[in-house]
Amino acid sequence: FWCEENAWHLCVEPRVGEDASVVVITNAWRTVALWHQRAASRVDAPVVWDYHVIVVSRSATVWDLDTRLAFP
Repeated sequence: FWCEENAWHLCVEPRVGEDASVVVITNAWRTVALWHQRAASRVDAPVVWDYHVIVVSRSATVWDLDTRLAFP
């Protein structure tokens, strides 16, 4: 689970575009609940990460390499 490294590599992918941004999701408690993650124990269960990293393209398309949802 190296989301930050994967996001960095994704930013050079031509389909993502030149103006992509890496977004770090976290909070003071370092407990970020996200649903539809491949690491979840069940399809309807959240995963609680200490942080998570996604890529957002200029067109506001979100790229999450850990999601079970359609990609992007």
